[in-house]
Amino acid sequence: MASSLTLRQRFNIQRFLRGERYGRETITLNHRRIFILPTRAGLGFFLLLLLLWLTSANYNNNLGYILAYLLASMGMVSIIHAYRQLVELKIHPETINPVFAGEKALFTLTINNPSPRRREAITVTHYLANSQQVSFDSNDTRMIQIPLSSHRRGKFKVGTVTLATVYPLGLFRAWAPLNFDLEWWVYPKPAANSLPLPHNQKNRRQSREATDRDFEGFKTYQPGDSLKQIHWKGLAKGQGLHSKQFQDEPEPNEDLWLDWQKVPGKDTEARLSQLCRWLLEAEQSGKRYGLTMPLASLPPDQGKNHLHACLQLLAVYPHG
Repeated sequence: MASSLTLRQRFNIQRFLRGERYGRETITLNHRRIFILPTRAGLGFFLLLLLLWLTSANYNNNLGYILAYLLASMGMVSIIHAYRQLVELKIHPETINPVFAGEKALFTLTINNPSPRRREAITVTHYLANSQQVSFDSNDTRMIQIPLSSHRRGKFKVGTVTLATVYPLGLFRAWAPLNFDLEWWVYPKPAANSLPLPHNQKNRRQSREATDRDFEGFKTYQPGDSLKQIHWKGLAKGQGLHSKQFQDEPEPNEDLWLDWQKVPGKDTEARLSQLCRWLLEAEQSGKRYGLTMPLASLPPDQGKNHLHACLQLLAVYPHG
């Protein structure tokens, strides 16, 4: 991938701040992904070092020269140590499970240290979460969970996660920004006090009409048969007492249609919350259900994939 970057892309400021885009592949940190700059303490340190060197030069003080060069060498060595804390680390992003508004989604990174040396004081940061500091033993693997706040429904990008360290002296900061092009879903919060699931009256009426047409034949009258089913015309012709026999009433079509227009109220978020609750209840009941929204609809089905497809349709509905 290094050869695919142009000179302009290599020195793009956004690459230093946000990092290159990654999907679900495992990332190995190398010299192209790690950046190093002095910290404030480092800038102050080298400013004092410069003053020490100038003073030594002005007064021709050999001890001052020795001290200045010794401190400068310590600063240079700290650059190498900071870089070595991050290089060769392997980072693999895990799938983010969808959540409802108000809950926290967990973005998990599996970080592996394949080298025999220990890694110290590495800070993992994301703009939606507090920083976490971790260390790795030799050949160690750890799972870092980053809680992502989700106050609004919708589809979001994970964005940049940064691994950084100022080890060992705090003079230099080495960091690796990883811009994950991964999505996570926040569904509307289910209504706390749900209305009853709507009934499909059209299907029930069609079922009753079908029953009226499903005449099967006649059978000898048995005590307890309904008087409405007695074949009176046959009795008048001397054919004996018989009852009309119908096929068993077919099971009513249990497909539910959850329609945005049928949800009472005018508040957009409240109506979405009610639809969310109905979807969860319909899935739990085992019935097939469909969803009709102003901009799209999904035919009746059931199962987790269908449920998530319906909830995603609610999540991306325009905010009122």
